[in-house]
Amino acid sequence: WWPDLRIYIEDYIRTCDVCCRSKIPRHRPYGLLQPLPIPEGPWKSISLDFITDLPSSKGFDAILTVVDRYTKMAHFIPCTKTICSRETANLVLREIFRLHGLPDDIVSDRGPQFISMFWKHLLKLLGISCKLSTSYHPQTDGQTERTNQTLEQYLRCFINYQQDDWVDFLHLAEFSYNNSVHSSTGYSPFFANTGYHPRWLILKCPKVFKNPPLKIVYIKFKMCRPSFPFIWVILKLHIRILSIDIALIPHKWTQSLESETMYGYYDTMWRWQERVTN
Repeated sequence: WWPDLRIYIEDYIRTCDVCCRSKIPRHRPYGLLQPLPIPEGPWKSISLDFITDLPSSKGFDAILTVVDRYTKMAHFIPCTKTICSRETANLVLREIFRLHGLPDDIVSDRGPQFISMFWKHLLKLLGISCKLSTSYHPQTDGQTERTNQTLEQYLRCFINYQQDDWVDFLHLAEFSYNNSVHSSTGYSPFFANTGYHPRWLILKCPKVFKNPPLKIVYIKFKMCRPSFPFIWVILKLHIRILSIDIALIPHKWTQSLESETMYGYYDTMWRWQERVTN
């Protein structure tokens, strides 16, 4: 009796050294990437994902990441990896609904919290479309996955050696992320949502000035500040241009990916040979 014998044989044949070197793939060319539809406004479409198996910090060992697909604003909510769909709904109610209202759709992976009957029935009652990613295709929720990487990078730079105080830096990481210019929109998420950048430097104006220069600059900025509809039009234009660039990826990139995958097969093949010989 050999468990998963078929999978073992398929992997062995697929990583055969002679086949990888001699045979040419005959499948059809890979299709172009199809980005998700551009949202109609801020917090109309959000994406959810969990960062799990973190070191325990004040009773939490996971983070719920919520990202607005339009303005790219994110909220990082500490939780536990054993959270159920009901508790997830309570987190979204307390941390997202009270600030931004109900979205039109939610993009997520196929975690147990998002495929449960309770979650689907709740979204149906609220009139929210549930968009689940394809199995083994995390690119569908790639925006949240990339935000998770940025958050983990922030935390790694400031947590202690035991890595058990990351909860204390979570709110600062959220502020830092939302106050940084996003590459796909050209604006910071704070500016895209509120129309201004929050003050984060502690500055003291000399007493010789009766009117602080910063106040004058703020008044000028306030007078020439563009309206929200104009900002949102620019945001949508930037996102549309980016989605077109993604959809028109040259086929040579796909070929390079195939070559990288072939090298991965070689590595796997050598591991198989080492396992068999040992």
